[in-house]
Amino acid sequence: MRVVGARKKQNAIRPIFVLPNNRLVFIVVGVLFRMALELGYRQFVFPVYEYTGLSLDVETLKYLESWFIFAILLMWFPVRLIRVSDYMLGYLLFVFLSPLLVFYGLTNAERAHLYIVLGSVTLTLLIKSGRPIRIPYVSGGYFLSLTIVYLGIAFVTAWMFLSGGMSYFNLDFSRVYDFREVVGGVLDQGPMAYLNTWATKAFGPIALAVALWRRQFLLAVVLIGLHVLWFGISSHKAVLFYPLLVVFVWLAFRYIKAIALLPLSMSLMIGLAFYLYVEFDEIMVGAVLIHRVFFVPAELTFQYYEFFSANPLVYWSESLTSWFLQYPYDVSTPRVIGGFRGHPEENANNTYLATGFMHAGVFGMAFYGVIVGVIMRVLDSIARNGVPVWVVVAGAIVPVQALLTSADLPPALLTHGLGIAMMLLCLLRRKESVAYQSDLRARA
Repeated sequence: MRVVGARKKQNAIRPIFVLPNNRLVFIVVGVLFRMALELGYRQFVFPVYEYTGLSLDVETLKYLESWFIFAILLMWFPVRLIRVSDYMLGYLLFVFLSPLLVFYGLTNAERAHLYIVLGSVTLTLLIKSGRPIRIPYVSGGYFLSLTIVYLGIAFVTAWMFLSGGMSYFNLDFSRVYDFREVVGGVLDQGPMAYLNTWATKAFGPIALAVALWRRQFLLAVVLIGLHVLWFGISSHKAVLFYPLLVVFVWLAFRYIKAIALLPLSMSLMIGLAFYLYVEFDEIMVGAVLIHRVFFVPAELTFQYYEFFSANPLVYWSESLTSWFLQYPYDVSTPRVIGGFRGHPEENANNTYLATGFMHAGVFGMAFYGVIVGVIMRVLDSIARNGVPVWVVVAGAIVPVQALLTSADLPPALLTHGLGIAMMLLCLLRRKESVAYQSDLRARA
């Protein structure tokens, strides 16, 4: 009777949209997404941003080569969300590698760096496919994890009030840049610079994911409202969208296991942005959804290679090795690339697949490929012990996306909160025997 009741409860909510999770659908949707990217670049990005130095220089061989590589990736990458790494690889393929291949094929970009990037990704795929990593179980870890999360949330929120952050409260998107630098100087003092980021990128999303997992919907609404408060005080627009990512993962991947959902939703975003541009001459949406999300990282990747192929490598001397290596530049590396692009005040941050080359050339790319593969294996191993895959994805989604599209590896682990998120998600695990028995009951 108990099993039947559980089954009825489990079947009470059914998805309203079903997307087949087979290879054919994955390939078809992936090809349509690539075509949408090409349309976006040809008809929006290039005409609007040509003045920045973007080009449209199609060499037939490279264009066909980019399609051939894309076809191989569509045949190789996972099509179904079974492990946490499946989501990470799907995001990497469609948000970074696909635009990179489009940019390569449409701008006659340098071939050598494309293959260095692909080599690093290949290492990641090979390393992450190893045996699960045995992670020691911590008795009472679930309670400890949530205690850290909620104490962190409470402390950061109190600090925002006590430091005077509320005097800069603003919900107007058009005025965020009027307040961001000033309020950042007020809030980000000493270690609070890390805690503030961890609260918005790790503590908040993990708390929301657990609340949705435990069906504590009133608490989930409160946590979403808290992100709105944090956005109003900090003037960082992204903070407002972090809980939406968690809710998207909860709604989508809890039922629809097809990775094709990612390129499908992104194609709709590109279509909406392009429609607004054509019909209403609205470029703001396209500037964010087409240019900034997809093609700025692609362009920066080739520019990182171009600059650091001809100038001194950094070898982590800006931070980790600064005690015995001298940093070779007068400004930070994002500012160095910003100046190389003709915008000295720009912080041209980019993914680990560009910064790895900045640090140690081909060796740096290979080293980062291995480390990211290990990170994927750890996250996969966390989801084996009583924590649903979608909860791990949702809890780590913000720092993971920073790593895959906009952050060097050490800052992604420390500043952006990937390291603390992995630790907290590890603590949520149950004993393997408990998880195994729970799995048996679910199968029954």
